[in-house]
Amino acid sequence: MMRWVERGPEPQGVSEYAERFTSGWLRYCIDHVGARPDDDHWRDFTPHLRARFNNRCGYCERKCDYHAEIGNMAPSVDHFCPRCSCPTRVYDWTNWVYSCQRCNCKKADHWPPLGLVDPCSMEPEQKPERFFDYDTETGQIIPRTDLSSPEVQVALDTIQYLGLNQWDLPELRRDWIDGLREDMSKMARSDRQALIYFFTDPADERVEFIGTTKMFAATIGMAAFTHPGA
Repeated sequence: MMRWVERGPEPQGVSEYAERFTSGWLRYCIDHVGARPDDDHWRDFTPHLRARFNNRCGYCERKCDYHAEIGNMAPSVDHFCPRCSCPTRVYDWTNWVYSCQRCNCKKADHWPPLGLVDPCSMEPEQKPERFFDYDTETGQIIPRTDLSSPEVQVALDTIQYLGLNQWDLPELRRDWIDGLREDMSKMARSDRQALIYFFTDPADERVEFIGTTKMFAATIGMAAFTHPGA
C-alpha cells in the first residue's frame, strides 16, 4: 500500500525551471492560449526522486526497474496534482512523486473533488497511514474504520484512481505477507522482531510493501518493532 515518504528539500535547479516554464502552462490551462507546452524538465529530477523514494513507487511500493520491458515498472515522475488541474505546480518539487509507469498511467489526470491521499504530506493527519488498512484475507487495501465520511471518500478515490487493488497487486501483497508469516513461524521471537525491523526499513531498496508489512505487524502485536524511519 501507499506509505509516507519524506521527499526532502528541493534540489538545485527546480526554481529556475519553474520561473522559465510555469507561465506557458498557465496560459494553456487557465487562459486557453496556444498549444499544449512540450517541456518535460521534471524528468531531469528523476534521479533525485529515485534517491528520496529509494527506487520504490510512491503509490504501490513496488521497486521500479529502468530496464523493464513488461509490467510497466519503469520509473517516472508523476504530478500528484495533475498539470491540467494545478498548472501553478507543474514545476513544484512538492508536487512530484516517484512512480512506476503503471501507477502513473492509471492515475492519469484524475483529481476528484476531495483530492487524493498524498504520500508525502507533511500534515500528520493527512499521511497515508491515517487512511488505509490491509485486509489479510484478500490482500486488498481498504479504508480504515475510524475515518470520517469525507476521509473515507478520499481513501476510496485514492484506491480507485491509483489502482491500489488492480490486477495482481492484492495477490502480490498476500504472497509477500504469507512468506513473511511462514519465515516468522520458524523463528524465535527476537528473530521475528529483527525480521519485521528489516522488512520495514525504507533505506533498503530490496524491500517492497513496507506499508503493508507495517499493518501486518500491527495485527500481530509487533508494531513496536517496525523500523522508526518507515
